[in-house]
Amino acid sequence: SYAYAMASFLQVDHPDWSPARCMRESRPMKSGHAWELIVLQLSLLGCQILATIPGVSIFVKPYVAFTETVFYENLRAPAAPQPPQEF
Repeated sequence: SYAYAMASFLQVDHPDWSPARCMRESRPMKSGHAWELIVLQLSLLGCQILATIPGVSIFVKPYVAFTETVFYENLRAPAAPQPPQEF
């Protein structure tokens, strides 16, 4: 399921793509980053437990959704080359 975790974000970015294509495109995007998503979801576990309290979920669920969206945006964007550091 972690291989297809970004499929829903890809569907939003590319509404003309079929769900099957979004799932195919999600797999290489997640290659090598599954552990990062696991750590992210574990760090949000406390927030998701808090979301079970009525009234608190209105604050917690947008935070969790925003955090997962930023994770997707970081995977989607190519890494910018870093200038060499001078010592």
